Order: sequence, then structure tokens, then C-alpha cells
Amino acid sequence: MGEKRRAPRVSWFVEAKVLCVEQDLHWNVRLSDISEGGCFVDTIVPLASGTKVLVKIEHAGNNLEIPGRVLYDQMGIGSAIEFEPLEPLLHSQVLKIIEAKAAESSI
Repeated sequence: MGEKRRAPRVSWFVEAKVLCVEQDLHWNVRLSDISEGGCFVDTIVPLASGTKVLVKIEHAGNNLEIPGRVLYDQMGIGSAIEFEPLEPLLHSQVLKIIEAKAAESSI
């Protein structure tokens, strides 16, 4: 199976929260990688494909709230989340995180 990602991903282990947009549900998760187009969250709670979510991350004093939807779930491992198109400021913040993590891994 070939690579389907449109943007490179980097490892980033950080505590996060996933909020279900259409229901009053949230999960504490660990984000394990991120790209310009999405992220993967480690969680044992299965997240249904297609669910609209908000990924909340605190980074460098900023509270990021990234809209997305669950692309797929790997039972007992975690879920892939595809980001919705991001507003310019949020997009810039995500790119800065990716650049910083890529630089750390190349040291």
C-alpha cells in the first residue's frame, strides 16, 4: 500500500483533548504525530470515522483548537484525524510546530 499523505508528518508526543463537535463528549488523548493535514491520537476509546472533532493542544503558551474529522480508527491503538481547512493564523502555528519538530529530529 502506497503513501497517501499529502504532507510530511513528524513525531510529536503531547497531551491533547479531542472534543466531539456534535455531542457533549471529549477524550483526553496523546497526540503522537502531526502534519499539515492532520494528526494521529493515541486512545483506547474508538472514535467513529467521519465524526467532526476539535483537537485542543496547549503549545508554547498558545491554546490551539484545530477542527477536523476522524478519518479512521485503529481499535485499541488510536485514531487518525484529518484537519479541516485551517485559518491562516492557525495554519501558521501548525507549520511552526512541524518545522520545530522536524529540526529536533534531524539533530
